[in-house]
Amino acid sequence: MTSPVSSGKTLLLKNLQNNNNIDSTTTAVPTMGTNIFNIKIEEKCYEIREIGGAMAPIWSMYLNDVNKVIYVVDASNLCQISAACVLLYTILVNPALKNAEVSLVVFNIVLSIIIKTSSYRAHLLYKF
Repeated sequence: MTSPVSSGKTLLLKNLQNNNNIDSTTTAVPTMGTNIFNIKIEEKCYEIREIGGAMAPIWSMYLNDVNKVIYVVDASNLCQISAACVLLYTILVNPALKNAEVSLVVFNIVLSIIIKTSSYRAHLLYKF
């Protein structure tokens, strides 16, 4: 999972992991490096590596042997959308990902607490 800085990757993954820990006071610290989340969806466990947005210049180092990509865009950050598109393009044209499935998650981080975790799970279940 990757995207530009502060687009909601960690919050989304924490919500998928256990939505009881997420409320209107929940905040996330920008990821410097990578985080690994184990997420269980309908009795199947997925290991998802989150790559911090600040690591965009070296994302290509993490793309070998990747067969699924989740790319997150925060639609409430209008200044970030164009940068997010450019970064997504660099991922899509990378030869290491020519056979990978890509899920694009566009959401409003301000309203993400309101969205039910089941809608995230349904999308991920469909793609995986």
